[in-house]
Amino acid sequence: MGRRLDRGQPQSAGYGRAQRGRQRRRQERARQRESHVSDFTAVFLSGESTTEKLYGLALEYAGLTGEETVWDLYCGIGTISLFMAKRAKQVYGVEIVPQAIEDAKENARRNQITNAEFLVGKAEEVLPAFYNGQGTWRQGGPVGLKTAEEGGEPEIEGRQVLEQMRHPDVIVVDPPRKGCDEKCLETMLAMQPERIVYVSCAPATLARDLKVLCGGGYELKRVRAVDQFGHTGHVEVACCLQRKDL
Repeated sequence: MGRRLDRGQPQSAGYGRAQRGRQRRRQERARQRESHVSDFTAVFLSGESTTEKLYGLALEYAGLTGEETVWDLYCGIGTISLFMAKRAKQVYGVEIVPQAIEDAKENARRNQITNAEFLVGKAEEVLPAFYNGQGTWRQGGPVGLKTAEEGGEPEIEGRQVLEQMRHPDVIVVDPPRKGCDEKCLETMLAMQPERIVYVSCAPATLARDLKVLCGGGYELKRVRAVDQFGHTGHVEVACCLQRKDL
C-alpha cells in the first residue's frame, strides 16, 4: 500500500504529483502578487513570447522620440503605458478597474518611472472630460478631474500640461472585445493626435472602429496579426494609423 496521510487516506504517486503541482502554482501566484512586474524592460528581453511581440509592435508603431505626450486607454496594470514612458515625455493611462490602476502605480514606482500617471474611470468619460477642459493639474501632484467645488484657471505651467493632454501626439487603445465606445472614438478624432495605435483582440470590432477612424481623417499605415492562441479562431492585431494631413 502507498504511504498514508495524517488523515488516514492513502496517497498515490499521482496524487502526490498533483499536490506538488498545485503548490507550485500557488507559490507562483503569490510571487506574482508580491512582485507585480519588477522590470518591464526585462519582459521584452527575456524571450520571444507572442505577448512581447504584440506589445513590441505597439511600441514600434507609436514612433516615440522622447518628446511625445501619450494617452494609453484601457491600460490595465500599465504594461504598455510604462514601456511607452521609457521613450515618451509623458504618458497618461486610463482604466476602469481601480485595483488595476493601483497595480499600475505600484509598477511605475518599482521601476522608478515618474513620467506616467494613471486615472481610474471609463475611457469614454475620462478622455472627453479632459478634452472639454475638466482636467486639473497641480505642481508636484497628480492630474485629475475637477470637482464641483473647484474653479478658476490653473497656473501657466498647468495650462500647458492640460493643453498637451488635450492634443496628445499619440493615443494607444487596447480595448476589450466590444471595441472602443463611440464617444471615445469621437474624442480621439477631436484631439487629432499624429498617430493612433490600436491593439485589438476582436477583428470584427476592430474593422468597425477603423472605419470610423479612417473616415475621420486617419490612414491605416501598418497592420500585423499576432497568433497568441494557436489552433483557435482568436487572433490579436496591432495597427498604426496616421493623420492624413501630415
